[in-house]
Amino acid sequence: MTRLVALEVGGDTEPWKAIGLPVGETSIGHLVTTPCSRIADVEVRFVGGEPGLQGWVFASPAHGGGPLVVDVAGIRTTIVGAGPEAAPDGTATSPIAGAVAVGLDHVVVHTSDPEGFRDAVARVLGLELRRVRPVGNGWEQWFYKPDNTVIEVVTSTEVPAGPATLWGMVASVDDLDGVATRLGEGVVSAPKAAVQPGRSISTVRQSVGLGVAFALMTPHQR
Repeated sequence: MTRLVALEVGGDTEPWKAIGLPVGETSIGHLVTTPCSRIADVEVRFVGGEPGLQGWVFASPAHGGGPLVVDVAGIRTTIVGAGPEAAPDGTATSPIAGAVAVGLDHVVVHTSDPEGFRDAVARVLGLELRRVRPVGNGWEQWFYKPDNTVIEVVTSTEVPAGPATLWGMVASVDDLDGVATRLGEGVVSAPKAAVQPGRSISTVRQSVGLGVAFALMTPHQR
């Protein structure tokens, strides 16, 4: 099944270190190294350039060659096979701010053309639309489910026309209250009830300078 292997992030690494995300290095191919971190089984690759999410990498069992870079509704998408770049088996965890990230809960995409995005991810990644959730005032969320995360597509007539954009991401952590206490209210908002029943969420403040909308949540209720 298609898995999210990595997210490519622009901007400086220092703000990410400030929220307790360790940053090291990884090898891309045989010659290039790049600063990186990890949220559970998804790598975060710091590729420089403008702040923001610049692209994503998926492992597909149907892909048998080397890395293939394609456009998915305007988003730079790299496809790899089941080789060294493929993600672990979903049991991986990683440290963040003295807690443990147990999963990348979801990635948020903005688009004015949800049908075009639906067709692109079906064609390139083999992902089918799972459900559509109206959220009021003409806004909708369209959901897709790779093996190890969720893609939440936010759409409305208010979204500017143009290519889809990677907008943000949410990590699940085992001790949200502890993270919020250690980082402080100048870095993250106080945990509050999330839309999902039984879960809480805390958002990293824009002033931290990640260049990416980033939040932390308690894990899924089993």
